[in-house]
Amino acid sequence: MYSQYKRVLSLNSAMLALMAFCTYFMCGAAQAEISEKDRRIALPDSIYTTLSDQDSLDRDKDGLKDDYENRLADAWRPHFIFDEKENSRSNINDISLQPFEPVVIFQVRPIGGSAWPRRIQIKWGFLWRLDGGFRASNFCTDYHYGDTQGGTYELISQDGVNWYLDWLELWNSGRENAKSLTINWTKPRSTYWNKMEQRPSPIIYASAGKHHQYINGGECESRRFCDDDCGGGIERTANLTPLGKFNNVGEPNNHNDPFISELAPLGYPQEWVWFAKWKCGCGSDTKQDCFTGGVGASFKTSNKPQCTVPSATYTLFVRDDPPVPPKEVGLLYTVIPTCL
Repeated sequence: MYSQYKRVLSLNSAMLALMAFCTYFMCGAAQAEISEKDRRIALPDSIYTTLSDQDSLDRDKDGLKDDYENRLADAWRPHFIFDEKENSRSNINDISLQPFEPVVIFQVRPIGGSAWPRRIQIKWGFLWRLDGGFRASNFCTDYHYGDTQGGTYELISQDGVNWYLDWLELWNSGRENAKSLTINWTKPRSTYWNKMEQRPSPIIYASAGKHHQYINGGECESRRFCDDDCGGGIERTANLTPLGKFNNVGEPNNHNDPFISELAPLGYPQEWVWFAKWKCGCGSDTKQDCFTGGVGASFKTSNKPQCTVPSATYTLFVRDDPPVPPKEVGLLYTVIPTCL
């Protein structure tokens, strides 16, 4: 009887250990899908400007009210889980993960036609000062200053007021339906300075140093690409308002204040969103526009054969003119003459 009890106890202990392991790394297991309530966010009124609206409501001239662009981006802003070895570097003196990283910037714009339902796209930019790389890897021995990663949301609406998160592309796995069981979500948290309903955030597992993005920790742990490693480290929800205003980059031809253009205030001096001051390359390689993580002319990268140049920030966003929908009449005030 005692030996049977020990076997049961041992089995239970093994099961508990397996459950703990799967919880820690998500084990690729299906998570509860996002509810219809949490997939929808309601704006105070339509995001589309009308003929009677003031020009100041849409400073980047894409047909969308700027304040509502910020609300939609903030509703499901990403949440990052890093590896516990993120700051473990052997050959570089820098720490790859700064206290303010990743810097998260975004662009919101209409896509598709004017027929209903209509769609809006949110393009994300995730910025780091350093791509550390893994020195022990047999595959990815490169490192470089400046690291840019990105992602995309697509939202859909029948009236311009109620918006549904339709699909996301934040991971190496590519495009995922918002209701996919493979996506991991945080608990609902505050949005838009507590003025909007609470909503959950999709989780991005960022691999140590390289910041490759995974849909769950288990998928990262099982990859041999770059000997990636994920999970167990600090967690950070994207901060979209580190300067007291939203990190909205606007449109390429209209991105003056309050939009983010210069990246120095965010921690990367001599860097801009829509303009690359620096060109990077290795040796005699042709130089190309790049993001140096704020080190400017001090940029360096590992030697060949794995010389990697970080993409310029503007490559994370759409640079074509947005398809501005036709303006509706809106609220017009009629002057009625009176007879004296």
